[in-house]
Amino acid sequence: MNQELNILFLICGHVNEKIQSQFGNFDSQFSLITKIKHNVYTICDKWSDSADVDLTLFDGIIISGSSSMLDENKPWMLAAIKLIKKALEQEVPLLGVCFGHQLLGKACGASVGPNPNGRRLGTRRVNIKDTNNHLLKGLPLVFDVFVSHRDVILENNNNFEVLGTAEHDQFQIIQARKSAWGVQFHPEWNTSIMKCYLTDRKEILDNELGPKSTEVELKNLKDCTLAAQIIVNFINFCRQEKNV
Repeated sequence: MNQELNILFLICGHVNEKIQSQFGNFDSQFSLITKIKHNVYTICDKWSDSADVDLTLFDGIIISGSSSMLDENKPWMLAAIKLIKKALEQEVPLLGVCFGHQLLGKACGASVGPNPNGRRLGTRRVNIKDTNNHLLKGLPLVFDVFVSHRDVILENNNNFEVLGTAEHDQFQIIQARKSAWGVQFHPEWNTSIMKCYLTDRKEILDNELGPKSTEVELKNLKDCTLAAQIIVNFINFCRQEKNV
């Protein structure tokens, strides 16, 4: 049933070799949750021809996370923003995750930059406003998620709606127009993947937030499987829109 959809998977960076050897690249991590036909477009490598992507060929777009930062202002990032604007105009369903979420915010005219509250890596709690929203169906008003980011959307210029917040970030989930969403967290990750990221980035986390910060985050990891419902809901929305 899922194979009837064709999803454009926009990769904005590469998972490091250690994590990729165990769990695959970004698109593979999503496929662990729902089996879908997808076309992988690695925009961080192929930015020059991104304008040629025919979005009418796809039933939806998923934009991955990245270790890059938007303040690097690389050409492929600008190309990704143009592609997102094109998707918004054509009402192609879109889900941006972490860096993809920030790209969506940028495409909507918001500023993106380092979180004044500091880097976040580990488990955090998200509060949502409307469980009737397509993306949030079946979720409780409060649930735990896995995060790994320095940057966040810094402002709401009324070009998107805020659907979810967290103590450290007021723009955890956003919706732009009818069918574009962004989530700052990683609904595609499981506990094993989160542990790998914490171990891999131990030096950065401990240097920025203090000694033993990684140890504390590892100890406080929680089950975040509820967040995966967001991916299921997005795919269901894509199917619904295709059948309209």
